[in-house]
Amino acid sequence: MNRTLRLLLLPLLYGCSAALYASASLPCAPTDSTPPATRKVEWDVSLLTEGQCRLKHTAAAWNGVLNASLAVPLWQGAKAEAGALATWHVGPQLVDVRQDFSSINAESRAARLVHAGLSQTWKCGLQVFAGLLQADEHYFNTELSGLFTNASYGCYPTLNDNLHINVYPLSSLGLHLQWDLHERLTLRTTLCNGVAADTPREQFRFRPRRDGVILLGSADYCRPSQRDDELPTHYVLGGNVGNHYRAEWGRRHTLCGLWATVEQPLCRTGRLRWNGLLTAAHEFNDPETANSYWNAALAVEHMTRKGGTLALGISRAYYTDGHETDVEATFSFPVSSWLSLQPAVHFITTDGRRSTVAMLRVSLTPFS
Repeated sequence: MNRTLRLLLLPLLYGCSAALYASASLPCAPTDSTPPATRKVEWDVSLLTEGQCRLKHTAAAWNGVLNASLAVPLWQGAKAEAGALATWHVGPQLVDVRQDFSSINAESRAARLVHAGLSQTWKCGLQVFAGLLQADEHYFNTELSGLFTNASYGCYPTLNDNLHINVYPLSSLGLHLQWDLHERLTLRTTLCNGVAADTPREQFRFRPRRDGVILLGSADYCRPSQRDDELPTHYVLGGNVGNHYRAEWGRRHTLCGLWATVEQPLCRTGRLRWNGLLTAAHEFNDPETANSYWNAALAVEHMTRKGGTLALGISRAYYTDGHETDVEATFSFPVSSWLSLQPAVHFITTDGRRSTVAMLRVSLTPFS
């Protein structure tokens, strides 16, 4: 085992040791005491689709994603999990930008397997998952960030543009550990193959010598609001180490980075509730593409009697050869318990070039 791989594995082994020590010192029985015959199979289907239009040089496109997930109970605290998605895109690429203005833009494909494996949970709050997984479901998709349609809110350019990371629509084999130290504090760490993919032939492999590995970790503090329909207080501190082959050097290269996110309720004015978001991320040790990134946003809840959240955010990324800013205004409006509409406008500046994109997203969750 070479020095770089040992460097990558040490934090994971330390996290595993801490988690196993906790499981040994606490009453760590499986969480689910329900008899196996009465445990229910969990499943979910949801649809996101959107129309997109470039305003100045008129052009239009339509895309969407259909998600499906399944969890089958096995023994106490254990589940077999699977998730798949279908994506489609009709129309041209509207703008030439570095940060994708839509978090669901993807090449059309009838089916992608993105999640498959076994999970085990104990009463002490320790959870282990082994198998095919995506990192964004654990690390980046926080409640307030999830309001925005820009893809950078779902995975920062410092990770997405420098590493072959397993985020939508890609996945890779890995091991994920999660420990709920407290009802508000969660520690996470994930070790996965260094090259993510979206075909079974490439997904189900773990080749550290050829593909490298990616190690992620975070400490996550979340305090729910007193009302279920309001955004929580959320603080995240995370880090990454990634090792992959660098063609121009003819050898592998190791990067490391940090990120921090604060989602904080600010005040109330009448029925309106104001929330702030601030994120900063930086990649060290000679990144190939994106050096640093930040975003800042303001969100106002309860805009209508049915709810609805109006949000304004700015997302700025710094690259080795330039920079880009995306200012997004969006309004998420729940029509019913299973249907919501979300118009959004993006004002994008890429190295001095300006473009404007408008979109309307429709979200259907009839089975959630």
